[in-house]
Amino acid sequence: MPARRRQLSPFNLSFLDIMFCGFGAVTLLVLIVNSHAVSQRRQAHAELRAKVGEAARETRAARQLLARLRTSLEQKDGEMARARERAGSVRRQVKAARAELARLRETRQARDNTMNNLRAEIQALEERRRQAAAVKAARRTGRQVRAFAGEGRRQYLTGLRLEGKRVLILVDASASMLDTSIVNIIRTRILPPPQRRQSEKWRQAVRTVEWLLANMAPEATVRLTAFNSEARELGPSPRRWL
Repeated sequence: MPARRRQLSPFNLSFLDIMFCGFGAVTLLVLIVNSHAVSQRRQAHAELRAKVGEAARETRAARQLLARLRTSLEQKDGEMARARERAGSVRRQVKAARAELARLRETRQARDNTMNNLRAEIQALEERRRQAAAVKAARRTGRQVRAFAGEGRRQYLTGLRLEGKRVLILVDASASMLDTSIVNIIRTRILPPPQRRQSEKWRQAVRTVEWLLANMAPEATVRLTAFNSEARELGPSPRRWL
């Protein structure tokens, strides 16, 4: 009797087939999910690559700008160094010029002082020569060194030779010089000073002093002192020999 053929049923699948089917489904699900994740990762990677490229371009631009700035800074540093060197050279030149100017001023001052001294010496020599010539001429001709307008050839003092280097002239300036008599002296004392100076005796004393000054040696010096109850120096520079 032939063997009986067993009928197939969908519910007769083995456990292993079920496991394989389930594993395939899980695998398919994982592939689907992984494909979506891979797409997202690729998109993210593309965005990151774009950002990295942009950052790289910005970095290259920044490096180029930094290189240009460094080059410009080096140029500026070189210009500053050259400017400092030129400034130092100019300062040295100015210092040297000031020193030369000070030296020239000192030289000019010394030269001016020398010229002034030479002029003073020349004037002194000329004055000495003139005085010596005047003395020689006065001794040769018998004339006075200083002009004196007297009355004719009248000489106030005779037998007097003023040849000293220093001559002190004392003038009596008391009331006794107003007149020869006591009555006239008393009358003249009450007059104003300009009128008292017109007294004949006083005018004669003044002319006598002028005659003495006119007959002094040219190289002599003189001091004029008036005395009454006390002495008083006369002249532009009292207490000095003129």
